[in-house]
This record gives sequence, C-alpha cells and structure tokens, in this order.
Amino acid sequence: MSKLFFLAGKLEGNHFLKNHIKQVYVNKKGEIELIPENGKYIILLGDVDDLEIKFENLLAFYQAGMSKVGIENINVLNLKYKNQVVCKK
Repeated sequence: MSKLFFLAGKLEGNHFLKNHIKQVYVNKKGEIELIPENGKYIILLGDVDDLEIKFENLLAFYQAGMSKVGIENINVLNLKYKNQVVCKK
C-alpha cells in the first residue's frame, strides 16, 4: 500500500501524468499497471523502483517515439526494464 501511495504522490506532482493517467491497477503478478485516459493500451510499470527514470523514459517516448510507432500499434508500454520502453502489440 505504501508503494501505491508513493506512486499516487508522484503522479499528482506531474501535471501531464496527473491528467493522462486515469487508473492504477495491480495485476495478479503484483505488478503496477497504469491506464491512460484513452484506455487503448496499458503502461506496465512493474514496481516503483526508479520511478523518476521510468517517468522520464515514458515522457521521452511520448515526445519522440509515439509518432513513429503509432498508438494503434501498441497494447502494452513496458517500463519495467532499466532505461527502456518496450512496446508490445
């Protein structure tokens, strides 16, 4: 529960993510999933370790990579791995 509280505080402190993320879910594996407002894909966070870096990578992907990949080609944005954003269809 403390990890979710920590995550909520970080989401609240980031204007873009505060408005973009509409749901936080913990899956059967205990991994944290974020659901954006359009609900077309899942952002798999894993845990809150290195959360600042994960959010930086996510925002960088939105700025530079999303237009190249296309939102219609994404089901999962995986941020679990250090310094990577892995897209799955």
